[in-house]
Amino acid sequence: MARKLFSGQIIKVALTGGGTGGHIFPLIAILRELSEMVGKDVFIEPIFFGPDDFSLKVFKKEGIPGKKIISAKFRRYFDLRNIFIPFKLFFGFLQSLWHLYFFMPDILISKGGYGSLPLVLAAFFYRIPILIHESDSVPGLTTIITAKFAKRIGVSFEETLKFFPKKKVFLAGNPIRFKKKPEISQEEAKEKFSLRKDKPLVLFLGGSQGASSLNDFVLNLLPLLIGEEIQVLHQTGDKEFESIKGRARIVLTDFSQEERKLYRPVGFLDERSYALALTAADLVFSRAGSGVIFEIAFFGKPSILVPYPWASRNHQEINALEYSQNKAAVIIKQKNLLPHLVLAEIKKILSSPEKIEEMSQAASNFAKPEAAKIISQEAILLI
Repeated sequence: MARKLFSGQIIKVALTGGGTGGHIFPLIAILRELSEMVGKDVFIEPIFFGPDDFSLKVFKKEGIPGKKIISAKFRRYFDLRNIFIPFKLFFGFLQSLWHLYFFMPDILISKGGYGSLPLVLAAFFYRIPILIHESDSVPGLTTIITAKFAKRIGVSFEETLKFFPKKKVFLAGNPIRFKKKPEISQEEAKEKFSLRKDKPLVLFLGGSQGASSLNDFVLNLLPLLIGEEIQVLHQTGDKEFESIKGRARIVLTDFSQEERKLYRPVGFLDERSYALALTAADLVFSRAGSGVIFEIAFFGKPSILVPYPWASRNHQEINALEYSQNKAAVIIKQKNLLPHLVLAEIKKILSSPEKIEEMSQAASNFAKPEAAKIISQEAILLI
């Protein structure tokens, strides 16, 4: 750490991003690392600014105060709501000026997303140092705009370096909340979910708030998997949990009570449960957001990635392509999500210990567990 910090010093840190887990959880990882890095005699005073209740709720659980800032999401298709974007952004900018004036942070750390734009503009107005981090391989519109005001820009993928000035950008990886894996065996982790330790397990992830199309597909695939005695741990998202649970009961009507126990739906996996789920899994089936890719890589798990086809600038597909170059994952496009095709791919992986080992090793090689530390070091240099 090149910057000298003084005993009793208070560092005010403003955080912004939103509004998905992919923007929020990396900020938590950075803040934890920053607090650890400065030591016990230097105090971090954080506050989060975001556009949605989900983000504020997550930070509240961490004991971090938050303020809701009005913002607007630009839709890349005709939508009357786009008309109100300039007015919402202007009002959000005024809100941001007001809150930042009274908090006056030493630094603003932005994770991008539509909710961060008013904060970055207001921070630049006050000449507050700005550090931004781009999770995805192709930067979003907000990051492209805010990069002009930032002093430092962290990126997750090597592919992303080319989008920003060399003097500003640095490669960090995507910060994840986990510093170490649970000290528990895979078999014990399966038992924590009341699953059998002697059967293979596929973990289906729909993101922090669920994904309807993936949930529907899992239900279509479920009878085939249970018929092959492949266990399923399915994160549905809280909103769809009861619906999926009820529909799954109907889908599995013809199976015995013992066979139905091979399916375990969960609404939302908190940090500890998520770590246990990744430990328990033999294979992960997920979208291709940057956050989940780096989490899967940290746990060294084989994966099947289904990029969200309507993602901005097709960034999920490009994320998946870069990640799968070293054979860490198999990519299946949304249009190819056919139950028998996916079942064949799952069986192909699970039936080959050599394939599992190759994919696991490739995933581990891709992981960047020091991402939060690298970003925190850069932040301290700006304070």
